[in-house]
Amino acid sequence: MPQFLVIPPARRPAAVGDVLVLADGEARHLKTVLRTDPGVELALTDGRGFRYTGRLVTVGKGDPTVEILTVMQDETEARLPLLAVALGVVKGRRFEWALEKACELGAHRILPLRTEFGVVEPGGNKQERWQTILASALKQCGRCVMPQLAAPEGLAAVLEDAAAEVWYGASPAAERTRAAGWDPADPEAPVGSGLPGEILVCIGPEGGWSTGEMDMLRRSGARPLDLGPHVLRTETAVAASLAVLQRRRQRLQAVARGA
Repeated sequence: MPQFLVIPPARRPAAVGDVLVLADGEARHLKTVLRTDPGVELALTDGRGFRYTGRLVTVGKGDPTVEILTVMQDETEARLPLLAVALGVVKGRRFEWALEKACELGAHRILPLRTEFGVVEPGGNKQERWQTILASALKQCGRCVMPQLAAPEGLAAVLEDAAAEVWYGASPAAERTRAAGWDPADPEAPVGSGLPGEILVCIGPEGGWSTGEMDMLRRSGARPLDLGPHVLRTETAVAASLAVLQRRRQRLQAVARGA
């Protein structure tokens, strides 16, 4: 069943019996693509961690409305550690593809990076389109948490604010060396008893990290993430690193539960 975005009340989740408006863009999908009539039940999410079943009330002129029938909070999305990715902005649709895959692979925060070797200046007018891409990816993959999309900023600011287990990709071959007993790319590697609030991975731009940025990453204690022997595009590295670290996230959660 297709999933639709609903606009919840401002200060609380929707409750059974509430009549809510569907988010912008959903009207056309209902009217012209699905040709849906009032009375049909829909799968809904508010992008804040809740799933709903709703009955379509109106679908004519104006915004479609739905009556909430069931409410369920998805606790798995909120379990620590959360996932975040900071990535150098790259050209056109390749960055949009990276946003889409970051949502599908479970990122809770996405931080576009201004970098020394970046070739694209992220303009403010792109934020709205990026949000639209994330909303579409959210509905397609069945998630119920919309990733927070930050304003573009530099690596120093991202690392300064990071209260997380930090990793970085697009590192030179020398950074991919394996310390005894620990493989930095292995999500099953031994983990400590503490549970970080977030796992953050930093992915460089097409031109790679500058010497200054590499120094910042090392000083911050960030760990090099081995994504294999080949040079990856930024958007490919985003998908590969989040797949690896989503598995690590699950491993950390299992250790914390004593599983």
